[in-house]
Amino acid sequence: MKTTEATGAAQVHLGLRAQAVAPLLRERYRLTTRRAYGGLEDGFGSDLRPGGLVQVIQRCASRLATEEDRRLEAPRSSGVQRADETSWWVAQPECGGPRREAKGEKILWWPWVFADKEQTVFRVDPRRGREGVRKVLGSEYGGVLVSECLQTYDDAARVQQKCHAHHLNATSRVQDDCEAKNLF
Repeated sequence: MKTTEATGAAQVHLGLRAQAVAPLLRERYRLTTRRAYGGLEDGFGSDLRPGGLVQVIQRCASRLATEEDRRLEAPRSSGVQRADETSWWVAQPECGGPRREAKGEKILWWPWVFADKEQTVFRVDPRRGREGVRKVLGSEYGGVLVSECLQTYDDAARVQQKCHAHHLNATSRVQDDCEAKNLF
């Protein structure tokens, strides 16, 4: 906690580290507001009240949402966007995961990658559906989307280029199956 020469409500404000820890206590570790308040009091000597803690978390969420929107302007206006996703096993912390799995259980999440000439956007999501694409590109992406043949991408952009390697691999498998069954 820092003090200033100001008076009244402006006399005391929460430091940056405590502001960063506050949302972690509430959202990541799922502590009640009163317990998170107690953690800030113990760890930082804060005399912030629970109502103030809620305001700190709301301001943090607002700043993060604004920054995310700013960073997503580039891929949404890009002429060509390459997209891919893959599976990723995630061990849940002791407090359980977003889907209420057993403590310590591993669940499947999906890292998404969107890249163009200027930047790469990474986003990890517990779902693999169309919403993952829309979160990055929006619902009306006007450029060319280069992706694999997963159905998730089908309505993400009017103009699309599917990955040739996926088509070639599928064609090779069909050809191998046909040759194995003497259909040629």
